[in-house]
Amino acid sequence: MKLRLFLFLCLACTLLAGRAMAQGCSTSPLTFPPPSGSDRQVAAGTCIANNDTDGSTTTQGGRLRWNNNNSHELELFDHDDNGQRLWCDGKSDSSTTCIPGNILCLQADGNMVIYSGSGISCTGNQGTPVWASNTVGVNDSQEALRVEEDVSFKGLTRSGDRAVIRNGNAVHFCSLGYVD
Repeated sequence: MKLRLFLFLCLACTLLAGRAMAQGCSTSPLTFPPPSGSDRQVAAGTCIANNDTDGSTTTQGGRLRWNNNNSHELELFDHDDNGQRLWCDGKSDSSTTCIPGNILCLQADGNMVIYSGSGISCTGNQGTPVWASNTVGVNDSQEALRVEEDVSFKGLTRSGDRAVIRNGNAVHFCSLGYVD
């Protein structure tokens, strides 16, 4: 009887710990530095999520994670950390391969860039760029990286959770899912 109780408690704690971790993402966007500011490095393990609007039991929707578990990748997952990967940096229509890097920088010029190399920083030796959002020149001091659901981008509505760079009311970057 004691063994069963012990095993039940272990299972319950494991499930609750996983749910608590899944709830650990901020719903606040990551803001870019102002156009005259210094480039900003995103800390490893950073996670942002949207507020859930699709009925998920986690109360948060998609999760965008940088360098989760030392992956060195920028990845968008569905409603929980064990969920389906919806997108990653470097994903194209013909590839589901992510491109790893060492640092993720939100730059004052409006671009989000992943760099690789050793001894690098966003404000010094940046190393080799391996992926970029290609949003140079759109920063109006309101630019932010967010996770949004059902996004209008380039005349089309992209359904589902998306990584988005929004500047005021305009979307300048929208992750494409594996099913687009």
